[in-house]
Amino acid sequence: MDFITQYFKKEADSISEKIERNDDIKDIRKAIVDLIIVCLESVKSSLGYWEKQHFAEAIVNLGQNINSPHPTTFWLSACLVNLEDIFHPAAERNENYTSREERIDSLTYERIKADVAAMRLLS
Repeated sequence: MDFITQYFKKEADSISEKIERNDDIKDIRKAIVDLIIVCLESVKSSLGYWEKQHFAEAIVNLGQNINSPHPTTFWLSACLVNLEDIFHPAAERNENYTSREERIDSLTYERIKADVAAMRLLS
């Protein structure tokens, strides 16, 4: 297991524990935003469709939680699952499990980073 995968696992486990303890939801959101940024930086040079799709889903999951009138931790846990999938070994991926979407393909590192920064402000 490489360094970033180990780091991710440690941080994701820590966030999961916060979710289970029902820690302050704003603190959990901040920890998730921080983790998304670290994950994004770690794959910056190899940001492919697989990674873009899972970053997009993680951001949507976080947004669902932030915009919910009665937020639960479901969307935060789903966010962690999508972040974990980013590090799924390339040799074990099925990148053709669904048709490619131009909107996902056109995402850039800069756009994803800006969307994550917006999530930080909202959370």
